[in-house]
Amino acid sequence: MVENMEKNLIASIFGIIILSTLVNAEVVSEEKNPVAIFGKFILWFAISAYTITALRKKTLSSKAYFLMVALSVIITGFLLGADPSSVGVIQDTLVMLETNQIFLPRFVGLAVFLLFIVVAGRIFCGVCCPFGILQDLTSRLGLNRINLPNKQANLVRGIFFLAMVAYTFLFGVSFFEPITPFSIFKSETLQGQLTNNAPVVGIFFIFAAVLVYRPFCRLMCPYGFIANLFTNKARFVLARDDKCINCGACVRACPTQQADRGNPHKECYYCRRCIQVCPTQAIYLKKN
Repeated sequence: MVENMEKNLIASIFGIIILSTLVNAEVVSEEKNPVAIFGKFILWFAISAYTITALRKKTLSSKAYFLMVALSVIITGFLLGADPSSVGVIQDTLVMLETNQIFLPRFVGLAVFLLFIVVAGRIFCGVCCPFGILQDLTSRLGLNRINLPNKQANLVRGIFFLAMVAYTFLFGVSFFEPITPFSIFKSETLQGQLTNNAPVVGIFFIFAAVLVYRPFCRLMCPYGFIANLFTNKARFVLARDDKCINCGACVRACPTQQADRGNPHKECYYCRRCIQVCPTQAIYLKKN
């Protein structure tokens, strides 16, 4: 079970999320708003930079962590809308390549999302992606969860990635648009105007996260599949210093079985569970 303080923080975040959905009638138009998009990337860069710096210095507290993820979900999700998302940018890039309708800002967006992976692996997934964070918060309810083997999970995710590519190049339209869970952040959805079943998919994965840690991220997300290919080459990775006493607490706490020595951390989502349970504060972010 998580600490009482963290439970209270999580409850507060969900409360603020509910309030933000009630007041978010016309905060941002669902048209691609360049100011909102630029603002989202600026906030994501700031959150990532702070998190990386604090992890390197071993100063990332629970309060600071939950503040960062709350900002991501509430501001870059519910207030600024669904676009852009890591999934949407990848899907849009494939559609553009198929239809020869080039929109340069989309390629720039893809480059930025890939830059996050190069710098610190799944740092974007962990503290920036609003839908990924919602799954993580739900998983902290303390219920028993199904242990998802990483190898098999990535195989399923790879099949979805190939299906997305094949579908896009065969039909020239988006594979993920009808099912993207990020649609829960669209203003139409928040106003109860459903145009497809995608919001239902998003809600399903949020509740499924009670049993399976980050099910969408680990089974369907195309950005997650790409991150799995390159995360072990990231500039920064979590590691143990010489204070480690090999007690195994971090290994038992990790929801994706990534805390073993020598593990490439391909499925590390920077959830801080290993840091929380370490009795000697031996875990930090090192240069790879």
